[in-house]
Amino acid sequence: MWGSGAAWWSVREEASRQVLLALYLRDRIGIEAPVELPRLQGVIGVADGTALRELRHSPHHPLALHGPHHAAEAPEAQPAAPLPFELMAEPARSRLETQWLLWWATTVEPERFPSPVPLELAPAFGDLVALPVRGAELLLEAITPYAEAAVAWSDAAARRFADYQHEPRGSLKLAYAGLIAENERMHGRRARVFELTVQLLPLAASGAWWIGRNTVAMTDTLRRDPIGFSDALRPIIAELA
Repeated sequence: MWGSGAAWWSVREEASRQVLLALYLRDRIGIEAPVELPRLQGVIGVADGTALRELRHSPHHPLALHGPHHAAEAPEAQPAAPLPFELMAEPARSRLETQWLLWWATTVEPERFPSPVPLELAPAFGDLVALPVRGAELLLEAITPYAEAAVAWSDAAARRFADYQHEPRGSLKLAYAGLIAENERMHGRRARVFELTVQLLPLAASGAWWIGRNTVAMTDTLRRDPIGFSDALRPIIAELA
């Protein structure tokens, strides 16, 4: 986290595994919301052949039982495979999207969206996914078949950005401070007290998008572009400061 000497403002950059995981599962399931936020780079939805093969080989998917070594097992004893999002009928699609959006909000800014009911860890995801004990059943069913792939992908993505984040960043800190100083000169006053979290995400399109009251998603390509970085952050700083 960076801040001014007088603690008037603070900026934190992250590559949260929980945020990465939620977006990966959004893309694999095929949920469209939030429509303004691009898909992840290189992550293809369930209609993709690779995704379907992973689903069939998942222990949670009954198609995995159709091989010769499992002929004696009864498919009806296994959990049913969730339909791809685009094939689900209403109102199931709306319920699933609503449950994902609630989970997304609590993942991005958990302090602003405390759960009204107790949370429970989803076993297949270790300690990375905590869902309400009631009201998230459809979401849990939809995401569980992708648990192994999702955890592996989010771990690799977080490591990539962790290495990037730990590089010397004095110039980047100055870039944030410079934009805030510019805003102060424009308005003739000190910046308001604010906190900003920047989630560095491997999105397919370069840019910056609000994903919470004090949180933006930013691509690493934009972060490495000094002019594009300043142009994208200027209206964000203006709104907060």
